[in-house]
Amino acid sequence: MTAPSAAEPRYALGPALEFLVDLSMLNHAIEIASSRMEQTLGVSSQQRLLLRFIGKFSGITAGDLARLLHLDPGTISAGLRRLAERGLVRRRVDPHDRRRAPLALTAAGRSLERPTALTVERAVERLLEGAPLAESRTARKVFRTLAALLVDATATAVLRPSKSSRVTRGVRSRIAFRPAANPSTSRRRRKSPFAQSSGRLRVKQSVKARR
Repeated sequence: MTAPSAAEPRYALGPALEFLVDLSMLNHAIEIASSRMEQTLGVSSQQRLLLRFIGKFSGITAGDLARLLHLDPGTISAGLRRLAERGLVRRRVDPHDRRRAPLALTAAGRSLERPTALTVERAVERLLEGAPLAESRTARKVFRTLAALLVDATATAVLRPSKSSRVTRGVRSRIAFRPAANPSTSRRRRKSPFAQSSGRLRVKQSVKARR
């Protein structure tokens, strides 16, 4: 990824679009770093984040990870399954509660959990080392506030569907519950052109015979 040069044209985007451009640039950079991690370490940025949490909090469960990372439990389960298949994570059985499955790293998992220069985590550490504490707190507050706004907007859209979606759903329901025509009735109503022409031919022949 290349930084914009001074010779590139400037566009008056406005505060919102400029912020979205910065977010897009950050997301793209994380994807590049994650791809590089997969090539060099064998795990993506998201997979290593799971390893870091499991190594830092031994005995943590999949549900705990979902709550800490604000991710869907299904997403966490899929990630843990891939790590377990590679022999990086193992599930233990809680003797006091068999419904719980505490997680632990294997020896191979612990080797990938160590600090490495090529990880996204290391880039964040370098950023925070040179940034004032107040700035990092402000950045985190901005990210959390935006995430809350996006979640709230999604929930509102689900709970209050738009008028067009309600109309479309109503039309679909009427189509779905429209009673089907009786096949026998349909066959009686629909006569082929050949049958109709044959009937007219028989009437004409009977008239000529009478004459």
